Amino acid sequence: MVTTALTPMQSFSMALNSTGIAKRLGALMSPKQTERFKSTLMQIVTSSPDLLKCTPKSVIGAGAKAAAIGLDISPVFGYACIIPYQSGKTGKYSAQFQLMVNGWVQLAMRSGAYEWINADAVYDDEYKGSDLISGEVIIESVAGGYRDQGRKDKIVGFFAAFRLLSGSKKVIYWSIRQIEIHARTYSKSYKANHPLPIPDKWQGPNLYSTGIGWESGWYAMAVKTMIKQLLRKWGPLSTEMQEAIEADEGNFDDDGEISAMEIEVNEDGEIVEPDAPETPTNDSEAPKDKSIPESAENAPESQESADAVAAMFEAGARR
Repeated sequence: MVTTALTPMQSFSMALNSTGIAKRLGALMSPKQTERFKSTLMQIVTSSPDLLKCTPKSVIGAGAKAAAIGLDISPVFGYACIIPYQSGKTGKYSAQFQLMVNGWVQLAMRSGAYEWINADAVYDDEYKGSDLISGEVIIESVAGGYRDQGRKDKIVGFFAAFRLLSGSKKVIYWSIRQIEIHARTYSKSYKANHPLPIPDKWQGPNLYSTGIGWESGWYAMAVKTMIKQLLRKWGPLSTEMQEAIEADEGNFDDDGEISAMEIEVNEDGEIVEPDAPETPTNDSEAPKDKSIPESAENAPESQESADAVAAMFEAGARR
């Protein structure tokens, strides 16, 4: 009798359609939503060969985390994505949930606290400075300026801003160099090729790239970073938003615990915690406006849902 080895896609499909996983997906969503989730996940995996190198458990678990906070994983909406990470030590892959810009905006508006929220690049002719005491940032549009000309080489920084229904508002601005330092500090995959300090002759990032992640999609990651820093530090956070921050910065290890986003894999292919989680700061920002709730650091913990999803898929992977 000749035994034919399963292809990675066949192995993933079998895991996704297993009885154990089906039951656990059924606990998170309706039958119709489950079918859409499975179909979308298969399309995502098909379009990303590196995801097939990840364990099915990590891919399905990452997708389920998006479902648990009510976000569609379809790339069409840009709410969330599943990223394959490779350990620099073992070369093994594991999938990671990441919240995208539209996902942050969707969760913020869904909370019912925000009138509007925005983030974008700032061009050299638009930035007029900021007040370190009040935190006020002055950015003015310029008709026919660098933005209208599509001159991304003239981008000097990025801003994020919101106004609450209560009338309170906040604007933050980071220079390109501040964002680059952030990326080199907190993204292990990026800083491996771009260590600190930044060289004196650094020419700046590739602002025309349209991929995913800091290496191939710096512009999009900069916008996401600004939205995330604005909301986690200055915005009122709903339970869903707290869970999203935990999921975006973490991955589930084999004990169902959250470990930091920049994961590593040990010699047995299991996820282990890195040295420290992300704790970004921006020294140029003004003292916190107490009229706006502070970040998730002072918000009620919301670990139960994350633990439940992790445990759910850890148990299902054994079946």
